[in-house]
Amino acid sequence: MKITKAFLESKCACREGTLFVTENNMLGLEVKDFLTKLLFFGKIDWCYWLFNKINTRKQNLKLAIFAAEQVIEFFEKKHPDDKRPRTAIDAAKAVLKRNTKANRDKARADAADAADAANYAYDAADAAAAYAADAAYAAAYAAAYYAAYAAAYAANAAAYAANAANAVNAAAKKEMQSRIINFGINLLK
Repeated sequence: MKITKAFLESKCACREGTLFVTENNMLGLEVKDFLTKLLFFGKIDWCYWLFNKINTRKQNLKLAIFAAEQVIEFFEKKHPDDKRPRTAIDAAKAVLKRNTKANRDKARADAADAADAANYAYDAADAAAAYAADAAYAAAYAAAYYAAYAAAYAANAAAYAANAANAVNAAAKKEMQSRIINFGINLLK
């Protein structure tokens, strides 16, 4: 599929985005090439926006799970006895494997537990662990509620967790975002 102005308009792309794409000669590109260019320009949120517009629910769920798995170690390192975020990721995987009402209900409950774990980590002023728990929450939320935007939320939370864990600079965040976007691009095959 090629990205056209009509496609962007049909998906309610913002004026700024449409103008940027036009000015940078990105119209007419295949989706994968388009996403690669967005990544090059640092338009990470726009990549997530496009994934949510074109991916299937299953692809978005895979993206949310992948993002959460990239950073779960930050939570588990700080809170080794708290299994709520890991359980939320496992619940999302169960829905991906077998999309039943029982699995979705479990994912819904585990998402709430992961959110509680994130709040606990935020209260403890542990940003990396909180973002990791947020990413797990988003994966389970995506599984339970069919929420496409949860994939983007999980990906952003994962990037922030990497950045918070590596306080050196934004390089860790950028590397994490690139890894997640490239995973998403590979899902389009």
